[in-house]
Parts: sequence; structure tokens; C-alpha cells
Amino acid sequence: MPISHHSPGRLRFEATGTPRATSVQLDPPPDVVDQSAAHWVVHLSRDQPWTLRIEVGALRGSGREERVAIQPRTETTGRPDVVVHSQPERLARGCLRSLTDLDALSIPDDRDGSRRLLAAGIPWFVALFGRDVLISSCQARAFRPN
Repeated sequence: MPISHHSPGRLRFEATGTPRATSVQLDPPPDVVDQSAAHWVVHLSRDQPWTLRIEVGALRGSGREERVAIQPRTETTGRPDVVVHSQPERLARGCLRSLTDLDALSIPDDRDGSRRLLAAGIPWFVALFGRDVLISSCQARAFRPN
């Protein structure tokens, strides 16, 4: 995928014929950028670290639109939230932590804003259908039937 735009420390890759792009922020900026790599001239001294920070972002559209980050579900859709009591108490904390993790795996339904869909595989890929989603959905039914 060729570089479509670059400025000091920032690269942008766009696929032909698709409204999606990948941006890469490099800090410190590279000394040289070519079509396949970024290059730095680094002089290392003893006991003096050198740090490279890389931030990668996936963009839809032109990449100039402001998009609100997807937030984990916080509403309870008209019912009290799940309460777990157990002995030992660590089991209850583990159950509630698992539900928080499950909420982090859910995404809003673009067609119905009142619904959320379980999408396993985050952050590497999102799959609405497949083994991971089916297992997670079955395990969550006792706590989150909707």
C-alpha cells in the first residue's frame, strides 16, 4: 500500500478504491521516509535510552471526520444492574469484572441504537459471527439476556 501523505512524524496509507486509511504517528519523526520504511540516525550512549513511540490509527472516510470513540455500555436498559453475592467475595468481584470485560466487547448496532452487539476478537478483528461470539453469548445469557 503506497504512502498517500506524509509530514514529519506522520504517515498515511490509503487503499485504492476504498474510503479507509491507516495513519502512523512516529515520535521522534524519522530522518528519512521512503515507500517502504522510515529511517532514523541514532547515536546511542551508555546508560542513555532512546525511545521510539509509534501510534497507529485506522480511519474511515476521508480521515478528516471527527468520530466519537465507542464507549462500553453503561446503561442497564430499564432493569437493575447485575448483583452477584458469593463466598468468597473474590468470586463476585471476578464475575463483575467479567461482565465489564463483556461490555467492552460490545458495539452499538448501527441499525438500532437501542441494541448492542457482541463482537469478539477485539482489538485484532471484529467478528459478529463465529466461535468466540457464540461462546461469549451463551455464557452471558444468565447476566445479560438482551
